[in-house]
Amino acid sequence: MLTVQLKYLRYAAGAFVMALLTAVVLPILIGMQPILSVNIPYLTKAMLAIPAVLIIWLDYGMIRQALAQQREEGVTTLWLPIIGQTLWFVVLTWLLVTPALGNFVKTMTLPMMLLGWAGLMISLGLLQRRERAIALDEAGIKSAMRLESVALVAAVYATLFYGITLNWQSGLTVAVSVLIIIDPRWPAMWSAYRRFRLLRQLADQGLKFQNPRALDDLPKITDIVAEKSGVLTSNDLKIRSITSVDDRYSDYDVLGITAGLLAGTDTPMAQALLQYAREYNVYPSEASEQEKIPYVGASGVINNERFQIVSASYASEHYEINEATLDQLIALGNSVSYIIDGVQIIGVLTYAATFNADLLKFDRFLASRHINLHIVTADTNGSLFEMQKTLRTLVQPQANLTPEAKLAAQASLLRNDHTLLVTNQAVPVEIEDAMVVGVNGALEFADIKAPGIAQLHELWDTADLLQQNDHRVLTITTILSALLIILAAGVGVFFSSWLFIAPIFAVGIRLVLSLTLSAVVSED
Repeated sequence: MLTVQLKYLRYAAGAFVMALLTAVVLPILIGMQPILSVNIPYLTKAMLAIPAVLIIWLDYGMIRQALAQQREEGVTTLWLPIIGQTLWFVVLTWLLVTPALGNFVKTMTLPMMLLGWAGLMISLGLLQRRERAIALDEAGIKSAMRLESVALVAAVYATLFYGITLNWQSGLTVAVSVLIIIDPRWPAMWSAYRRFRLLRQLADQGLKFQNPRALDDLPKITDIVAEKSGVLTSNDLKIRSITSVDDRYSDYDVLGITAGLLAGTDTPMAQALLQYAREYNVYPSEASEQEKIPYVGASGVINNERFQIVSASYASEHYEINEATLDQLIALGNSVSYIIDGVQIIGVLTYAATFNADLLKFDRFLASRHINLHIVTADTNGSLFEMQKTLRTLVQPQANLTPEAKLAAQASLLRNDHTLLVTNQAVPVEIEDAMVVGVNGALEFADIKAPGIAQLHELWDTADLLQQNDHRVLTITTILSALLIILAAGVGVFFSSWLFIAPIFAVGIRLVLSLTLSAVVSED
């Protein structure tokens, strides 16, 4: 939130009160009699002094706010109303000292100027309330800066053109209307509001954003690194076999130990093992001091001895395994884990996970976007056989990796700016700077959270809509705003005798459009 905030509506209330008071003792229109004739020397000068002090004080506050906006948000458009309201008061004072001929000065009186100033303050106050909730993106900032430049050029043109053809008071009067008729951030704020609505529609579908700007980068994505287990596969595991490789234990003993290690944990593997044990009337062993081994497996104490269930990659690195047997199991398309008694391998577990029901749909989506799919997993090569046959977008899968090697491989792929990670696991700090889509649960450091891969296509569809929104909405609203600026600068060519309405007309347009934008945004 901006550190410098002004109470514009309080200034508006003060200006309105002063407009009523000055209207009593000063002419509302030049040539009119005041409502109350008061014979007080220097009355007009005294009436001018109070708003002069207030405008100087307000200019000071607005300049501080403009500098803070420029520093914190990268753009400010407050220079236009600062210059506009100051010039308006200068022209009014000049006309009192050196009256000009023509109808255009008819409403250049203090009550009318104060009334217009009140309207300007109301519009600024309404915008300030909305800008806290609507952040401008890069396209919006560029749009605001372009419109600000157009307004400044038009104000200089109006000053020179009418100053030379009519008089300089006329030129400055039209310049005031040009400077205050719009706020150059309107198109950007309207575009940002449309963006907000699109993001809220996604949130209603379970797609939540910790970094909404990540959507802007999605159309550039060329590669996706996806976690296999629980993302590309379902949570339904099928135990194919559990075999003892130690004469001290039977197959049933190993089954009971393995089920006991995972008993009480709500994981797909635990559920599959308990179901498998029930089929063979085997009861899980009673385990204590159960611990999860990150990215590897789990451990626990049974009968005063610590047992572990670990991945094949971990076991092959730390224990002696029968490589020929492992190759045979992998060739059958199995995922493989080993059961350890703390010293040596006592059993081998083989299992398989079915495809995620949305995997083929996800593959078609990636193909339509020309996005490559990368799988980096600690699981065995056998677990990828069917995916390699089925998925058209899968390239260079990496399997049977240790946790360290897996992390290094992911980090290497994610160094490409056009690559994102889709995962259901906690994101290590080593790759937290990468763009991350978290699925199937709340994840720390995820830029976007989605219920599953089935919803990911909606992210890209929305990203396309956001690009169209930024281009179409910004273009249309910027053109309309520029037309208002040109109208304010050029209308005097046809109505030169009515230039007196220019600042009041400009404030009226600005106030109506500010109220409209505020009302629309308030609905959400």
